Amino acid sequence: MTLSKDEGGYDLCMKNAIVLVDQDGPLADYRAGICRILKSLGEDPARFKMQTSSTREDLLLAYGQEIADKVDLERNLPGFYDSLEVVRGASAGIKSLLSFGAIPVVCTKPRRENPTCASEKTSWLDRNFPEFEGRYILASDKTLVVGKILIDDKFSITGLVRPSWTHVYFGSRLNVGDEQVPVMNSWDEIHIISNLI
Repeated sequence: MTLSKDEGGYDLCMKNAIVLVDQDGPLADYRAGICRILKSLGEDPARFKMQTSSTREDLLLAYGQEIADKVDLERNLPGFYDSLEVVRGASAGIKSLLSFGAIPVVCTKPRRENPTCASEKTSWLDRNFPEFEGRYILASDKTLVVGKILIDDKFSITGLVRPSWTHVYFGSRLNVGDEQVPVMNSWDEIHIISNLI
């Protein structure tokens, strides 16, 4: 699809693909942020494995209720999302999407328990990824967002409707139960997206 501007806004034309990109995981190093909290609590961050679609569940599996509660408290404080580092290769990966003729749009779910999460996510994107030019969508249900592809570190995404996009899992194949889901282990594998566009 391509976007053509007229006086009333943008028209969608079938030429360039809209590629939706989750923020936490593919762009912002969310895991490193959680590991930083664990280290500050005196815990071994190497035990934290992202095995489920829930950070809370992963924390409970590895550390138990008390540590999971403490990490939740810390990640709900102002500043957590703003302090996340950029994932290695993400900037070059987004530039590659643009060179393929794709239209990258961030599609992220703000954490309701963190009162500053949404504003921190948008300011983080403006600071670290100006190439998005404000193209981001905050959505509690990503299945309602239109696009050709969704790059997301959650391996199971469900919602109200059958999504229009093809899910590309950003992470290790070990975490994917469905062999039908394409996997990008890192931004070094951006060719996977070019093959789907």
